[in-house]
Amino acid sequence: MKKTIRSKPGNAPLAVLIMLCLGFAVLLITGKVRMFTVLSGSMAPAIAAGSIAVSVPSGEYQVGDIVTFLPYSGKVTVTHRIVARNGNAFVTKGDANKTSDSDTVPLRSITGKIVAIVPFAGYLFALIRTWPGFIVFIIIPAVIVVILEVRSIFQVLKSRKGI
Repeated sequence: MKKTIRSKPGNAPLAVLIMLCLGFAVLLITGKVRMFTVLSGSMAPAIAAGSIAVSVPSGEYQVGDIVTFLPYSGKVTVTHRIVARNGNAFVTKGDANKTSDSDTVPLRSITGKIVAIVPFAGYLFALIRTWPGFIVFIIIPAVIVVILEVRSIFQVLKSRKGI
């Protein structure tokens, strides 16, 4: 008699969540999607400092779009709103700023359009990048998962052997 191991119905949402996370990870790795931590309040109230902005490359950008771009200095990616078009370049401005940015942004400098915002998640990612945060949010949960899985395997083996 062949025994089959059936998964519990409660595992389906977890499996879907894992598949979504893996799919999003593939998009991140391939560069189809990029995530940026917003460092300043220049885009408040639309995007608060410490938020994660999810950016996707687009073939077309319009006035009103919030975009990420690499300014001429090329050091830090900026997330601002397009307020005007000037030929093949764009005039950008932070929502909380009184004036537009001093330099126009050529199309080639825009890395993508903001499609999602996760408020204050950037603070969590900054914490995870520290050793205490890495231990609390990555190492300890991973150890717990391994212990639970090993325990589950032993329970299955024990039930099969009738021990």
